Amino acid sequence: MHGVQFTTVIITTQKPSVTSYISPSIAFKPKIINLKERDADSVLVEIDRKLKAGDYSSINLLEIIYLPLYGSESGKTTAQLLDAAIKLVPQVVTVDKLKQRKLHDLMVLLAGSHVSDSELGRILEANMINLENNAAVRVLEKRGRNIMAIEIAQNMLHAGYDYEDISRMTGLDVDRIAELDSELQTRVV
Repeated sequence: MHGVQFTTVIITTQKPSVTSYISPSIAFKPKIINLKERDADSVLVEIDRKLKAGDYSSINLLEIIYLPLYGSESGKTTAQLLDAAIKLVPQVVTVDKLKQRKLHDLMVLLAGSHVSDSELGRILEANMINLENNAAVRVLEKRGRNIMAIEIAQNMLHAGYDYEDISRMTGLDVDRIAELDSELQTRVV
């Protein structure tokens, strides 16, 4: 159209079911980066080697941010990798506390949905990450409130409340409540 070339990049932790789309009018083949194909264990060894050598400038901060989402040859869980990555931040970013907090926020936002709330809370507490005024924690609290609203809506559906009443009580929209009702009906059958 305008002669502009662009590349679409998909960053994922799962094997995509489709990797390209070709039709008479368009050919779409994005570059797919599967984070699970990276080995967290070897990345941790490499970062440790650089830290011991005092070579801080060559440590890629993106590697640390995405580390919890990588695969692990030794079988480390996402929670264990998140804990290890959070522990690396003050070693790599030694002076700038604001930058440390932003890196923690990014890691928690990226990996937080891949670990249980209790594991995440334990990791944050163990690493003494300030939970007050923490953007990542606010996002996760909102997720927790949404999960709670869904559980309440499901209980109200079981009790026979109508969609409007459930919507007023939980803050969920009527369409979402209808989806939940449909899911519940499918499970019962």
